[in-house]
Amino acid sequence: MCVLLKNLEILEWLWHDADLHLLTTAWSDSGETSVSLRCELNPEELRKPLFQLGIETSIVDVQFRPVWHLKTDLIGDIADREVVLDWHVSDRTPAIELLRRNGAARDVELLHHQIKGSGGSTIDIICEMICLEEVKPQKSEIMILSR
Repeated sequence: MCVLLKNLEILEWLWHDADLHLLTTAWSDSGETSVSLRCELNPEELRKPLFQLGIETSIVDVQFRPVWHLKTDLIGDIADREVVLDWHVSDRTPAIELLRRNGAARDVELLHHQIKGSGGSTIDIICEMICLEEVKPQKSEIMILSR
């Protein structure tokens, strides 16, 4: 179950040093775009705010809906898995202002997520809301972990 995240400050500190696992995009039949970013949180982070939301796993899908703008600069060949170094959220950026000047998203609240990775990758997403969904291990993963 996806939980609407209202306190976005959680992303800026709790996702620091999170491993990036997966970035996906999807389009609905109506043309609405959504983006999902699967991350594994650093085990040293205190996850109490997530527990309060009912999220108990360390692997979490961050779902951005609806997405008005997505720009990525992913480095495809680095020595190790990409890790989040910085996650900044703002409601006033030049990219949001450009959308509005071009006639888009005038009557909705937008947030610009700027994510920087350890290997030099960047992800910029402008969306209306964020949902979090815990990723439960598959049965095969549970068997491997229990051995």
